[in-house]
Amino acid sequence: MKDINPETLHEFFNRIPSIRRLEKEAGMAEGSLAKMVRGKKIITEKTKMRLKPLLEKYNF
Repeated sequence: MKDINPETLHEFFNRIPSIRRLEKEAGMAEGSLAKMVRGKKIITEKTKMRLKPLLEKYNF
């Protein structure tokens, strides 16, 4: 699995379903993942653990 950071998330989201759809699947607040991709919100370890299964599902 790649390191989770704004650049790798941006690359990933250019290949898969919408950010909003993934936020819903991960049970995240609307807009939170988009802020992480833009580097406007810190990606905490808790968030990484929440995202990891979903990112693996889409071959991150």
